[in-house]
Amino acid sequence: MNPLILKNNLLFTGRGTTALYLLFRVIEPDIRKVLLPVNICEVVVAIVRHSGLEPVFYDVERISGNGGLEQIQEKWTNEEILLVTHNFGQPVMVDEIVTWAESKNIFVIEDVCNAFGASYNGRMVGEYGHAAIYSFGYAKIVENGIGGAVSVKDGELFDELKKLNETLPYWDSGFTTQAEEFANELSQIRSMAHILPESYCKLYETYSTLFLHRLTKTDVLDIKKAIVQLGKNIEDRRFKSDLYRKHINNDMITHRPRKPGEIIWRYTCLCKNEKFRNGLIKDLRSKNLLVSAWYPRVDNLFGYRQGEFPGGEFFGKHVINFFVDHRVTVSDIDKTVNAVNEFRNL
Repeated sequence: MNPLILKNNLLFTGRGTTALYLLFRVIEPDIRKVLLPVNICEVVVAIVRHSGLEPVFYDVERISGNGGLEQIQEKWTNEEILLVTHNFGQPVMVDEIVTWAESKNIFVIEDVCNAFGASYNGRMVGEYGHAAIYSFGYAKIVENGIGGAVSVKDGELFDELKKLNETLPYWDSGFTTQAEEFANELSQIRSMAHILPESYCKLYETYSTLFLHRLTKTDVLDIKKAIVQLGKNIEDRRFKSDLYRKHINNDMITHRPRKPGEIIWRYTCLCKNEKFRNGLIKDLRSKNLLVSAWYPRVDNLFGYRQGEFPGGEFFGKHVINFFVDHRVTVSDIDKTVNAVNEFRNL
């Protein structure tokens, strides 16, 4: 199973964010704005800003954490680029989004970074839009440490992407040092009781070039080898996610409904309230059990004030993710399930 095997205009890149940067540079929209979901990885906002564009956020659904056509239409004014994100391994109704977008001459980029291998209506996600971006970095479906990819339908655009990518440097020891410094500074900012947008903006401006590099032939070969194991990878993830679904039985946690064509990035649930969620995460981490709370709203992190996002606000305060990748064994999952079922936020 290889979602990329039939893609002719495919370019491997240093990261998923590198792929996005390359697209922004070659598209060159007249209106310097990009529509993107308000609950997304924060580095996406940073790369939009670094590309000289302005992010315009649209809301997401309360349960899925993904945005659909209704949310996009509510925020669209005249933006010419739309990022459609299939987050958490769940495909969105991308066909109707693309149909609407093409009627408005909007360039659609599918974000498949957390849904590699997912499908919608019998087609792989990433095949609907004008372009798609992929990631093979930390904790992705196919994990290689570094690496991303971009696919486009337009051949001339693809040629421009290749030329621009060749101007980027290869990853070296200097990047490794920068990555360590960035991680340390980001950890310090996140530990603050009140995060100042100025701190986030300055951090990503300082380290913006950290996300812009290209891969060696060896890197690309490593990614291709990992992709060969995608079918087994997805099967393992489904098996582990089924354990959580079957055995987590805490009245304060709601299991989200499955979706046809989904794959499992992390097993994502919703807690009854933020206090319980935060307490549970603290308890699990004290037991050295893996858990996360992706993704919160990112507009406030960078100081944007673009109105209310009730879906994104709800999802960000209630979401909890349980790991299903190679980092957790069945024994780890058993320990997590027991800890979750026993936890009471007193």
